[in-house]
Amino acid sequence: MDNLCSDFLRLPLNDCRPTFRLNIEAPRTPTRTLALDLILEILDYCSPFDLLQVRSVCKQLCAILDRRPSFWRGAYYRLHNAPYIPPIRPSKFTIYAYTYLLFSLRPCSFCYDLTNFPPVSIPLNLNSCSRNCDFQVFQGKSIAKVGDPTCPISGINLHLPTHSHGGNMYQRIPDILAAIHERNAVQKTWRPEDELVALKIRWERKHKTHIIVTEIGKDVQRWRSSYLAARHAQKKKNISLIKRISAQERIAFSTLLEAPTLRNIILAFNRDLANLTEQVWITIRGQVHQELRQRRASEMALNEKKPCFICKLSVKGMTDHIATIHKGTMIHWNGQSMCSLCPIESRRIYTRHGLKQHEQDKHTHLYDDANSLVSDLLLL
Repeated sequence: MDNLCSDFLRLPLNDCRPTFRLNIEAPRTPTRTLALDLILEILDYCSPFDLLQVRSVCKQLCAILDRRPSFWRGAYYRLHNAPYIPPIRPSKFTIYAYTYLLFSLRPCSFCYDLTNFPPVSIPLNLNSCSRNCDFQVFQGKSIAKVGDPTCPISGINLHLPTHSHGGNMYQRIPDILAAIHERNAVQKTWRPEDELVALKIRWERKHKTHIIVTEIGKDVQRWRSSYLAARHAQKKKNISLIKRISAQERIAFSTLLEAPTLRNIILAFNRDLANLTEQVWITIRGQVHQELRQRRASEMALNEKKPCFICKLSVKGMTDHIATIHKGTMIHWNGQSMCSLCPIESRRIYTRHGLKQHEQDKHTHLYDDANSLVSDLLLL
């Protein structure tokens, strides 16, 4: 027995506990699924707007684009009909930062919708997405004056904020609200001398870059007006082609623009100042027709008429039809009905016994009036 126990103790231990292995797959980024040569060839066809979107996909694409500034410069030349882009100042901007300044998505300063239009004012960081918002921004609807509250709104000019001792200071309304919130948060530990030192440091830093930022803002503003004019002319050309295609396909122009694929492609071609061709339409024609069929099917499902099971008329909105036409009629398949004495707005359904009880409880005065009328007729 002792030998048996000793032999048993010398056996290897068998761990019967289940083992779990967590297999985490690597993310399927473009750099893992595509060869580097193919990625570089694709980037050669991208516009500045597309390069900014591609750069936000993954870190590997960021590294590829940051190591090759030629892609950003080549993207400028791919805007064939665009006006001459102002030169870059290498001492203050990288090629990526300058491209981001001109072509990135940013919120409108008035309605806060995303827009890829160039900024209205670089010193004040003002943007607009349409002519209406452009007018509102220039009228001073999105900026506020600090210092002289009696000055009218029309006296506001778009320029870099200056020190309060050297002139009027202008700030955007969101910046003012953020400053008020920050002031309230640190009110207990507020020291006037610290704030004065911070203001002096900030003013000195802004004063050094005032001339450079103002010059860049003037150059970009002139380029912006030329670019928007070219974009408007390009939009007319592409819209004329879409109208001709809608006539060939025998589809209304407004209906054709309801397809998301076609609408996004028109916006992209207008943005890149590129001509929309019939070859592009042949490529996306099947997808556009499929989207229009799905949209038409969903609209027909919402507007479909069904036969009424009482009067057999084809109606849309069965509940409204029964409440207005057949109120008080007992429905045969569930033995329920609406009260005909209640207002039309009442959609409550009763059984036969419940309807009698409801009429006795809620409409007793109608029965009393009917009984008195019958008694008067009998006396006559």
